[in-house]
Amino acid sequence: MAQIEGEFGPQGDFSSLGLAVQSHKEYEFSSRQSECDIKFKSTKPVKFTQKLVNAKDEENDLSNYVFSQRYDDSLHFCLHFPESGVYKFQVFALPGDTKESSLPNVFNYKINVEGICHAVHSFPKQYAQWKDGCSLVEPTVLNSNCSLTAVKFKVNIPNAKAAAVVINGSDWKHLEKSGSSFTGTYDLHKLRNSGAKITLNANFDEGSGSYPTLLEYKL
Repeated sequence: MAQIEGEFGPQGDFSSLGLAVQSHKEYEFSSRQSECDIKFKSTKPVKFTQKLVNAKDEENDLSNYVFSQRYDDSLHFCLHFPESGVYKFQVFALPGDTKESSLPNVFNYKINVEGICHAVHSFPKQYAQWKDGCSLVEPTVLNSNCSLTAVKFKVNIPNAKAAAVVINGSDWKHLEKSGSSFTGTYDLHKLRNSGAKITLNANFDEGSGSYPTLLEYKL
């Protein structure tokens, strides 16, 4: 990874977007763990995304090893590192009310992962509306290596009227609503190693039958 002066740390409009470093003050740091939680203070609504790459193959986007969530006035990023090496973690953002689809880079970390304690798994794919304040309690990982009997789903989706777990786009299992929290328990063991796609969908308008996808797992 060729280092450019000023490449790491805040970029562009980071501060004016109401963002501030909350967890890792050093822009370049080392870790002996296979996981890392990075947090930013976020005092304004922002549209954001992220990217994770390994220095030995920067063309290979490892963003499926990052899970992002917004809790109140904080952005949380849980990173999994599949192997030792030097990683670059980037955050991209614009004001929440922007119509732009291309988000500029606003922060970069350089992370030297010196050891792997245990194997890690990729996270579910996160769609745009997931980042509008949603948070996941469980399951953060769901694949054919997991126990698929009585899988518990618990998710917080602000402003959602209803939510469902959908199997292969056709088998709908509606979650129980309590405030902004949605829960449900389902047996998925028959789908092991089937390549099934499991999505979390939510409805935000009772007068509409639209259920946009928020998360997507694959078995």
